[in-house]
Amino acid sequence: MTTGTHVSRIAKSGFVAGFSTEVVGGTGASRKASDCILGLLNTVYHGAAILSASTHVGLGFGTDSAGFPVCVADLAALSTTTYAQVAPAGSLVTYPYADQTGVFETFYAGAEVPRPPVALLPNYTAGSVVLVNIRNADYVNTKAQGTLNAQVSKFELKDAGGNVVPSIILTNSQIKGNGATLNADTNLGEGFVVLVPSAPLAKGVTYTVTFSATLKTGGDPLGKTWSFTTNP
Repeated sequence: MTTGTHVSRIAKSGFVAGFSTEVVGGTGASRKASDCILGLLNTVYHGAAILSASTHVGLGFGTDSAGFPVCVADLAALSTTTYAQVAPAGSLVTYPYADQTGVFETFYAGAEVPRPPVALLPNYTAGSVVLVNIRNADYVNTKAQGTLNAQVSKFELKDAGGNVVPSIILTNSQIKGNGATLNADTNLGEGFVVLVPSAPLAKGVTYTVTFSATLKTGGDPLGKTWSFTTNP
């Protein structure tokens, strides 16, 4: 496996990056790339990195020092790209996606590096991570105009019985709460708001997410309600 930093590896490939990041995770016994990516998406910081502004991805596979299979994903955007991976106006990037099935019910918070805040998630395990990125075309344009005032009014997860699942919300420091309690996290990239249930979710249950925000004072609501189902 090539040594060095992800910056040096990307540069050695001949790719001139203006933005880059890297995630590393285990594939499990299957040694499948899909299992590695699904596992990484069920995290706070690695999941946000995968859903970041990158336009190009390089994947590598190998084993760690203990002989366990791992995958490495280097993600980047060309230096000539002004606004990489911007979602259309009025839309959100979310994971789990609408009507997704087989979602991992447990997030191993104690295993992610960097670790999500212990004060907010003191246990080693938590529930399925829900990632939202509000950095769409409206966000970019509003920011360029100097009128960006992103505020989240609602971000909650309910079980099949309509009960709100106890959770914490982490966000990039540029986003504020107006009805929702947010915790600023400098490890999160621009536009990200992440909900983490305080305990593992139940197996084989359909959960519903409701998210609502505004990007500027007096702006139109930016929202979405969708559902996903955990592993049976």
